[in-house]
Amino acid sequence: MSDTNRKNRTTAYWTQLIEAYTASGLTQAAFCEQHGINYHTFRHRYQRSPLFRGKRRSVPTAAFAEASLHTSEPSSSDRWRVRP
Repeated sequence: MSDTNRKNRTTAYWTQLIEAYTASGLTQAAFCEQHGINYHTFRHRYQRSPLFRGKRRSVPTAAFAEASLHTSEPSSSDRWRVRP
């Protein structure tokens, strides 16, 4: 199915648009609505742009816990128990 409203935008256009977004102070949704851009397309382009690098959330180290296997119980290869 062809979409007559679809525009082929260049990389330079997306770069300018993303720069305008970062300077605007608006949310992505508000910026897209204001400029008549599909939110999901903008989000996809923004996340892959060099301006987004370094802004990804990192996984907190507290989210990981060391697990150990206690061998004092009878050995069973198909039973595992994780203790906090």
